[in-house]
Amino acid sequence: MYTNLELLRRDLVAAKACFDALGDLTASVRGSLAGWFHDLDAELVFPLAEMPLADDERSVLTGTVIVEMLDSVTEVSGLGLSEVEAFERLAPVLDPLWKEFVGLSAGILNEVWRSSLPSDDEERQQRIHALEMMTGLSRGDIASTMVSDRRLRGLVSRFGITADDLA
Repeated sequence: MYTNLELLRRDLVAAKACFDALGDLTASVRGSLAGWFHDLDAELVFPLAEMPLADDERSVLTGTVIVEMLDSVTEVSGLGLSEVEAFERLAPVLDPLWKEFVGLSAGILNEVWRSSLPSDDEERQQRIHALEMMTGLSRGDIASTMVSDRRLRGLVSRFGITADDLA
């Protein structure tokens, strides 16, 4: 059985291989990496700001981020640390790299988000009701709380709901 650290390293090896072979990541490889950073992704508010880069610049930077992440995990894997110690050491390195990766991927992530927006008012109201059920808050409380709670704001945005929809 593999440790979480080894599983992360393997996902990064797969990401590097995919990127090297295709010049990009498949949705499943991207998703497996995202699973390691769900705590950071919980705060994402859509639509994401997109970096104004040429495609070749974006590609080079994305490849660099993947390599840096893999190198960091590989290095820490060889130190013989407990898993807790290893992830504590990696967090200050991997978290900003993941944020950079997300920034470089903003165009793709925004496309996915836009494609899943509510198609009509009925669907919008169903999503608001689902948010109320998940959070235990009324729509008015969701609207007022999300002003200061970035995680809630991220959740609401992933549902394709805006503050105006909650008014």
